[in-house]
Amino acid sequence: MVCLFEHVRQLSANCNTNRALYSNNHGYALFWKFRRIAPLLATLNAAVTAFEEAVDRVSVKGPDRLLFLLDLADALGERFEIAASEEEVQKLEVTTEKIAQLAAADDTTKAVYLNRLGDAFRLLFETTKMIGALDSSIQAYDRALGFASEGGGSEILLSSLGKARFSRYEQLGQPEDLDKAIGALRAAELAVPSNEPLFKEVMNLLGCALRVQFELTGNQDSLHGAVEVNKKLLDHLDCGGSPQQDGNNVQERAITLSNLGACLTNQFDEDGSLATLNAAITVQQEAVNLLATDQSRPVSLAGLAESYRRRYDALGEAGDIEAAVRLGREAVAVVGLDEAFPDEYPLMLTNFALALVRRYELLGSVDDLEDSMRYSKSAEKASRDKPTVYPLCCNNRSYCMIASFYRSGTVADINEAAAMSKKAVSLATGNPRVLLMARNNSCRASMEQLQLGLPTEIDLTELATMVHQMVLSVPSGHPERPLVLNCRALVRNTVFEQTGSADDLDLMIESLEEAVRASSLCSGATQAFHLRDLAEGLATRFEWIGELNDLNGSIDAAERSKEHIPETHPQYALHLMTLGRALTQRASHTSSADDFNSAIHLLEQAGRVLPEKHPKRGACLNNLATALGLRSLLVGTTDDLNAAIQCAMKATSAFSGDFPDKAVCLTNLGQIVAQRFSRAGWNADIDIAVESHAKALQLTADRHWRYINILENLSSALLMRFQSHRRRQDLDEAVKHSRKTLELCSPTSQERARYLANASRVLLEVAKSQDSSSVETSSGAKSSLEEAVGYVEEAAQLSVGDENQSRPEILLAYASCLEMRIKQSTVLPSDRQTAVDIYRQVLDSARFPIGRRVAAAISAAELLYPEDVETGSRMLAQAVHLLPRLISRSLLRSDQQFVLSQIPELAANAAALEMRTKKRADEAVRLLELGHLARRFKDVQERLGRSEEDVLLPDIRSFLQSQAARRYSLAQEMDCIVAEIRQQPGFEQFLLGPLHGDLTRLAAEGPLVYLNVSRYGSAAFVITTEKVHALPLERLKYDTVVDKAQKLSDIRDNDNHVKRRLNNAALNRMLRWLWDDVVDEVLRALHFTPVGKPGNQWPRIWWIPVGLLSLFPIHAARSKEGVAVLDHVISSYATTVRSLHLARERFSAHGTERLSGGGTKVCLVSMKTTPERTDLPHAEAETQSIAKLLPFATTILAQPTKKQVLESIQRCSAVHFACHGEMHADPSRSRILLCDWEHDPFSVHDMAAANLIHQEAKLAYLSACHAGTTKNVLLLDEAMHMTGACQLAGFPAVIGTLWKVLDEYAPVVARDVYQGILDPDQLDVGRTAQALHFAVLKLRKQVEGSQAAKPNPIAWAPYIYVGV
Repeated sequence: MVCLFEHVRQLSANCNTNRALYSNNHGYALFWKFRRIAPLLATLNAAVTAFEEAVDRVSVKGPDRLLFLLDLADALGERFEIAASEEEVQKLEVTTEKIAQLAAADDTTKAVYLNRLGDAFRLLFETTKMIGALDSSIQAYDRALGFASEGGGSEILLSSLGKARFSRYEQLGQPEDLDKAIGALRAAELAVPSNEPLFKEVMNLLGCALRVQFELTGNQDSLHGAVEVNKKLLDHLDCGGSPQQDGNNVQERAITLSNLGACLTNQFDEDGSLATLNAAITVQQEAVNLLATDQSRPVSLAGLAESYRRRYDALGEAGDIEAAVRLGREAVAVVGLDEAFPDEYPLMLTNFALALVRRYELLGSVDDLEDSMRYSKSAEKASRDKPTVYPLCCNNRSYCMIASFYRSGTVADINEAAAMSKKAVSLATGNPRVLLMARNNSCRASMEQLQLGLPTEIDLTELATMVHQMVLSVPSGHPERPLVLNCRALVRNTVFEQTGSADDLDLMIESLEEAVRASSLCSGATQAFHLRDLAEGLATRFEWIGELNDLNGSIDAAERSKEHIPETHPQYALHLMTLGRALTQRASHTSSADDFNSAIHLLEQAGRVLPEKHPKRGACLNNLATALGLRSLLVGTTDDLNAAIQCAMKATSAFSGDFPDKAVCLTNLGQIVAQRFSRAGWNADIDIAVESHAKALQLTADRHWRYINILENLSSALLMRFQSHRRRQDLDEAVKHSRKTLELCSPTSQERARYLANASRVLLEVAKSQDSSSVETSSGAKSSLEEAVGYVEEAAQLSVGDENQSRPEILLAYASCLEMRIKQSTVLPSDRQTAVDIYRQVLDSARFPIGRRVAAAISAAELLYPEDVETGSRMLAQAVHLLPRLISRSLLRSDQQFVLSQIPELAANAAALEMRTKKRADEAVRLLELGHLARRFKDVQERLGRSEEDVLLPDIRSFLQSQAARRYSLAQEMDCIVAEIRQQPGFEQFLLGPLHGDLTRLAAEGPLVYLNVSRYGSAAFVITTEKVHALPLERLKYDTVVDKAQKLSDIRDNDNHVKRRLNNAALNRMLRWLWDDVVDEVLRALHFTPVGKPGNQWPRIWWIPVGLLSLFPIHAARSKEGVAVLDHVISSYATTVRSLHLARERFSAHGTERLSGGGTKVCLVSMKTTPERTDLPHAEAETQSIAKLLPFATTILAQPTKKQVLESIQRCSAVHFACHGEMHADPSRSRILLCDWEHDPFSVHDMAAANLIHQEAKLAYLSACHAGTTKNVLLLDEAMHMTGACQLAGFPAVIGTLWKVLDEYAPVVARDVYQGILDPDQLDVGRTAQALHFAVLKLRKQVEGSQAAKPNPIAWAPYIYVGV
């Protein structure tokens, strides 16, 4: 047929009319062949050519022209579907336009072909993404509708027009297109019969369009319409056949379920109903199940993942965010998504990125954060040509960048976050939901930039305006209102930090309180989050304003937030952190033991729960370090201080980048390490402190509210380092920083008083430095001093009524400045009295730390002497009475040592001033007794005492095992316990010192003599059975004693064979000085004369030397004629009257003074060789000779370990050590050297902790060097040496040595002592003092007996007896 029509066409070549007809027939035949027989493009091209020829030859006005054009249009349309080129569609457009011109006005043919043209243009758009093609498509559809018959066919045009307009909306984001698309689809819904396949297509698209319209406008009708349309379509599909029978129906149903799920998710965003969200998840899960193998499954997976993410946001359940990430990852893992679903692909990526960052916030996995950054970037890039999705992708990218910044502190991250959120705000003006989120992110990013001092295009005023608009855009009851109110609170807080306006703080709290109320209908987790924010806000306002109601409100909100969130919730630890921080603040304000202990417990628990890389772990550790450091500052315990430093170091290392919070951790570390430096004096600590503050300052913008505080901390640390190292550069920098602090600080700031006080301390140091350098700089010193006085006066005025920890420091700084002015002879009449009044104010304030109160009394006494001795005496006496409370707050032995070292000679000075005023000797003795408190309150000490090593914590988790919390609670209970004890019969004077009758009764076996030396005067307080009286020691001067003590230390520490002769001569002169200035007058007053023969009756005396006099061998003092104390009396020593009383009680409690057989009773320890020390060749012989003397079994330990010794002395009544002993700067760590001393030393603390009080412990013999003295001259009153430790352990009789004994004489003295107490088959420990006395007399005669012999007191004078 094709050939026939071609032949006819050729025959009619000369007749246009016939040829046009025959060409058209030829084309029709070819077109029929293409469609029915062989769909070859060549055949279709030939048909088009034939149709074109027919159109060209037919008359313009001929009746066939319209028919020929219709045939040509059909062929062109077919060819366009194959080629889809712009050229083809243009040809089709020309042909269709000719048809429209020729057809009658009421000819519906025009509508059909215009619709076909519209389809062609729409196909061209889908192929090329040319917006012009889409525009032409819409124009064609619009014209076609104008020609369509009202009776039918319009549904196709309406459907096509709706698709085209929706496509253009997706490309350009014009709301008009969306509205008209919905209008067209609504009309199509009414026009198309429900049994037509087109009905499902129209309903599906209409549901999507209505949902998008809701997301754009927030119009509830649109959302409800979308839900109804999708439900209607589901009902229609359910009626259309079984899903198992119809594959197309399965896919359509799944898509509809996915769309319905998306609508329900949006509905949940509006009504907050979990039932709605659960329904969304149910239908979306059904859709996913139906699409098990379908290529559209990833889109449904992504929708289901997003719903799980929304439910996580609502409930905080970890399982939901895990499901969101798992499903989202499965969805985006499909290859070719960008081509298969170009419109949905960016949305899938950005939602998955948001789920990842949410899980990161929950679990702290850095991998999640990095993945979220990658996917959010890909989503932003893929959506740049999709205006309806691009704002959301920019917003989510901003959120991820903010999260990254919070972890790393990278400035580039926060800058990109700000740029992305700003872009999202500008693009989402027509989408309220995205606009709200974008504004929230923009506010947060901009505020971080402002706090860092970075340039930002949005200032605080614009931020405030933005959040105001956000609040107005969400009415009460809107699910997002709590979030918006929270954002406003954050902005108001930032405004406050910049302006210092308390009104902004109030607005912040109002917003947070409203957010809590607005979240009352939300899930428990959501309520908990907003309560936690309120707690943080109230804590911040308390820091600035100081209202205790805010602090209590913060604690209440934090406790409620903790109750609203289950312990199993992954963010439970953050709520523990908030409560711990608030309790720390209240504890530092009120000194509450319960608050401190609870805060530390909560923070330690939070630190244990948070994963190692969690973004909040650093903040948690820093808060824990703050709590420990503050408690250490108040209590004085080393375990808290060391744990605080470890926490602060870990907090600092938790931040990988230069993040603002790292600056907080660094300056906190600097503060705590400086605190340890002030205590231990380690140079490395103060260097670390300065470096930490300097680094923190570098990380903090000068506009940031923390900048001033860090600057002040750096100034303080530099001052401390200058005071230690005397480097002028440190002082100059401290001055510069302190001045800048005052320049930056607002006159109304709550911290100004502290900054002024710091500046005054720095300038006071400048004045001291200038005053001591030269006469020429004296005017500069006065200028610096006057400036310092001016600053601290203002600080004192500003801090009136403030009784926190900074107030006493301010007052003491004020008094120090006045003292300096007094010393410069520029004293104003009121300066001295003002300084004394300040010291009295500190001393009398029960809220101030005890240590500062005691220090104030000491300073006041020095200032008052000698003009007003009586007032100084009263103040020192008051300070002495505070000592039990002071030491009870520091119950570790090392902590007691530190506290006591800060107040040396307090009791001695108080006793001296007492004698200068009221001259009551018994009161002076009572003060001296009160000054010796290291061994008081024994049951509390036994419950709490531990070694220094026990508190050097290896990590945070061991902190709770340190029992610091328990110790602090018990310490604070001490006042109540003491009051209860004093109500018991016989305990009325507990910790008040002995009464006159108590003292005289103790002198029944011999007089007790307190030897007291003080810068205010020296005296011997003699206690006999008749009275307590004072002997002024007018010749004994404090400065002389200091000088002699130094010389004795040189002799003690530097004795050897080469220096022995010189040392003996120097020591002999010292013994004569002791006789002339100390002992002679006492012996005369007691009428003691030389006894003569050893067999005669010898009187006894107990010496109780105070302070530096404890270093000297009082028993060995002798006149220039050679007559010694040894020749007059048997000398014993006691550390206090009370210690002697306790020793006698223990001695008599066991019912006998004798040791006899019946098991092992004596332990003999020898160290002939000692690692890293010289040999003691006679040590083993010493113990063996003793063992031979004793008529009962002994335990001999040669070269033992510490463990062996401790186990043995628990079973023995007497112990003998023949070994090396060493002193330590920390007296509690002085030690006896056993074979394992290098890694496990046998220290003073170990002996004291042996607790043999309830055993039959009787005698300890320490034939070891330095066993009876200490290296720390500030702690001489406390008997912190091995001899005193043996008494504490329970031995009532102890022989010790003041310096290194000579190895060749030690066995002789030991043998003589044991022979002296052996009677005949048992040891009479009650004769130990006499036995040692006679053994030393014998040794002295041996080494100095001949007239030609030189004095050799080094050999015989070190032996002392302490006890009964």
